[in-house]
Amino acid sequence: MWQREFSDRLRIRFQTHHAKCAQCVRHRLIIKKLGHCGPARRAQYDELQKHLARQLADRRVYWYHRSQSRLDSVNPCPQEICAILDSMDMAKYSWPKSKTMLSKEFCNWARPRMACTSVLVHGHMALTVLTQHCISTNSSRTAEILSSALTTLSIERRVDFRQIMLHVQADNCSKECKNNCLLRHFAFQIALKKLRGCQLSFLSSGHSHEDIDGMFSNLRAWLARHDELWDPESFQSCLQHYFDDPSHRPHEKIRKVIRMDRFRDWSPSCIGKGFSFGFVCSSHPPNTVIFSVCPFWS
Repeated sequence: MWQREFSDRLRIRFQTHHAKCAQCVRHRLIIKKLGHCGPARRAQYDELQKHLARQLADRRVYWYHRSQSRLDSVNPCPQEICAILDSMDMAKYSWPKSKTMLSKEFCNWARPRMACTSVLVHGHMALTVLTQHCISTNSSRTAEILSSALTTLSIERRVDFRQIMLHVQADNCSKECKNNCLLRHFAFQIALKKLRGCQLSFLSSGHSHEDIDGMFSNLRAWLARHDELWDPESFQSCLQHYFDDPSHRPHEKIRKVIRMDRFRDWSPSCIGKGFSFGFVCSSHPPNTVIFSVCPFWS
């Protein structure tokens, strides 16, 4: 009935398009195979519920910091800022994009692709960065994107990060986010007293679909409405038109789309300096790294 009468308002998907969690699939398949043994099924069901409760606890930590960041954004002197960072499918940014490319002459032509990474600083800023295919999407690029977002906030919104506790929610990609380079970068900012503290968190693999992925879905639909995008500048202009609409991302007052041509190498910034930072705190959820205000000198 809904699909026939109201599908133009809200379309219901009967099957998810996202990759499923490996642990959830394993537990459910084992439960399906143990139909003849009630105690074994109940034990496996309990294991599945423990896994689901753990990933929900991880998400609740992010949801709490997100709400705190939005509430604190109206404060002249905010104390907490929460940001989430993720990348979009590069196939959506193949250029040139045109109906001409449907011709048989271009069927074997490999088009260059751009990498699209977005940072949502909840209550403050939405930043989307486009980079060419020849630029590596490594940890230094991620550190540069986060530094650009924080610098923009400090200039345009007069945010004093010396009084800010920063919460960063990132993907589990070890190439871009979950690595020592990003940890050293934040630790070095804390050691220089430019940042009061930082918490770098990673949601459970397979359960990381959050609000930024919803924004990517909207961007994908927006790009699908434009058939002629011939160069990176056209993609940038198209996405900027999306963010210029005040109904899109209304909680973030600053909405920008920039193109990155190069970035500095952040990897060796703290190597050989004689200090190390950060420790895993057992009182916080798993996959969370907490940085204290003072560095831990080795």
